[in-house]
Amino acid sequence: MTTEISPSLLAQLTVMHTKLDQIYGMLASPKENRECYTVEEVATTLSRTPYTVREWCREGRINATKRQERRGGAELWNISTAEVARIRNEGLLAPDRFRNTG
Repeated sequence: MTTEISPSLLAQLTVMHTKLDQIYGMLASPKENRECYTVEEVATTLSRTPYTVREWCREGRINATKRQERRGGAELWNISTAEVARIRNEGLLAPDRFRNTG
């Protein structure tokens, strides 16, 4: 007994197969090891706005460094992968003005 597949169903199956191949390719290839993230990437990861993350950088609530690259005259922040993990596990640092410096 043979069953015929309609052309529209065959087209849908072909699209699904292509997408599954793409997903498999993404899962099979190793992820690149990142050293740092941008403010925008960290904001998305932590479900915050980029403005909030920039303020945390400026206030010393997270350990971040400024890059030489500028956008609109302002320096851009880099936030290390280790710092993002620390924020997730331990939370923000105390603001600079409240931090005990010894």
